[in-house]
Amino acid sequence: MKAVIVLLCLILVGCTGNTYHPITLTTDDQKNIVASFYPAKPGAPGIILLHMLNKDRHTYDGLADVLNRNGYTVLSLDFRGHGQSDGTWQAFTKDDFQKMLLDVKAATHYLAGQQVDMGSLGIIGASIGANVALRYSGDFPVQWLVLLSPGMEYRGMAIEDAILHYKGDLLLVASVEDTYSATTVQRLHDVSISPDKELKLYTQHGHGTEMLADPVASGFVVQWVITHSK
Repeated sequence: MKAVIVLLCLILVGCTGNTYHPITLTTDDQKNIVASFYPAKPGAPGIILLHMLNKDRHTYDGLADVLNRNGYTVLSLDFRGHGQSDGTWQAFTKDDFQKMLLDVKAATHYLAGQQVDMGSLGIIGASIGANVALRYSGDFPVQWLVLLSPGMEYRGMAIEDAILHYKGDLLLVASVEDTYSATTVQRLHDVSISPDKELKLYTQHGHGTEMLADPVASGFVVQWVITHSK
């Protein structure tokens, strides 16, 4: 397994994310959400990638490409107010941030029409994207979640109740100097009812998708996904 992880790390470092198709999704409240779609063979497991606040889908280009090379259909979106999607997040109210759940719903519906194995759907989220992922798992059965630097509450997106109901596989990742997230992942791990949960703490790795800059950390995430989704 160590050799596999090293190989994945080397691939991730060299990835340019050029295999995707840009698409535009329309949410239930008529917002245009731009996404990168990485198709795999029919019946492949699906993965949705959710970015941090004030970032965009391209922070996942390398990871998305590696996952796609490993047989997953991947969709990485620009949340409303970010990247090429409608809106400006700086003007959002707490209610506007709650509507990010509709962005994920639109992504899920799109994947369902692309011959994806929706029973194997997983979501990787970073920072507020991690909170959105966990909250969305209450609306749609998600097989597994990878939460990078979640917080108990970001911009009104609270997750204390959601973790008490999530029963899928769970990977929680944070860096110890990121004290709010490190405290959060420990709390989530303690109260989670998931039968397969894992907590991974790094040192001096930053916040959210910044941690993926380390090939060891990104390789660990990829290997965990492969182990828990096939």
